[in-house]
Amino acid sequence: QAPGVDPKLNPAGYRSMGLAFGLVMTAVALIAIWGTASLGQGVRGSSDAGAQPAGAFFAAMWRSVRNPSFRITLVCFSLVTMALAVNSSLLVHYMKYYVEINESAAISSSQGIFFGAGLLGTLFWLRVSRKVDKGRLYVFSAAITSVLMLGGLALFGKGNPFGTSNVRFLLIGYGLVGFFNCILWFIPQSMLADVADENELITGRRWEGALFGMFSFTQQVATGIAILAAGSDSLVARS
Repeated sequence: QAPGVDPKLNPAGYRSMGLAFGLVMTAVALIAIWGTASLGQGVRGSSDAGAQPAGAFFAAMWRSVRNPSFRITLVCFSLVTMALAVNSSLLVHYMKYYVEINESAAISSSQGIFFGAGLLGTLFWLRVSRKVDKGRLYVFSAAITSVLMLGGLALFGKGNPFGTSNVRFLLIGYGLVGFFNCILWFIPQSMLADVADENELITGRRWEGALFGMFSFTQQVATGIAILAAGSDSLVARS
């Protein structure tokens, strides 16, 4: 046993979890490449008569920010991204020090149930979103997710109703969070398509590339800030 390593932890289990996650992400990347390969051939074969100068893309991004609907969508999703990134960064700390669950199998199971429930939830909420206003559905998901996440602090841990090392109820909680949380990931993309249509009505031009590019860029920035904040908080707590 290496010095300073908790004997309850199973390094082999963490390596297996990392390997499984890497294989899944590799499979997703390969499927995405295969699914879009034919699109690249069509783009290369098309005429360049309608090509725009490089500066036009950044000008379109700047004009997109002036759209109130786009700004609201951008800010809301950036805040949600930051919150979820902080939660993901502190997951191991929460499991080990607050809930006192050290088994790698339990941590892996929690993530598996979270994403599995999210997949089922996506199939369900996609059908619901055809009949319910997207903005209301987004607010509903954010509210339910917040309540469930706060419940993880109030219900688990020493002196709380579910106490520590209660894997069964913790997995149930992760399943519920995954089922409702998935709305926060696919609804903004659909709302962004609506914003692109609205933008065309206002300006007479379509800027999907600028809209989605700006959307993705701010998401990456928000994730980086959240991870930096989570890491800084951990360092302060240790000191």
